Amino acid sequence: MRVHLIKKQAIEDYVVDHAASKSSFENWVMGVKYADWGTPEDI
Repeated sequence: MRVHLIKKQAIEDYVVDHAASKSSFENWVMGVKYADWGTPEDI
């Protein structure tokens, strides 16, 4: 089951104002992009 991140721009806008969170959000986005969940409950 693939998940589509609908509003990546919202995350990017947040990171502009909170630079310390940039690497954490980048890791999260990559995790979401390549995750393969079996059911919605896995998310």
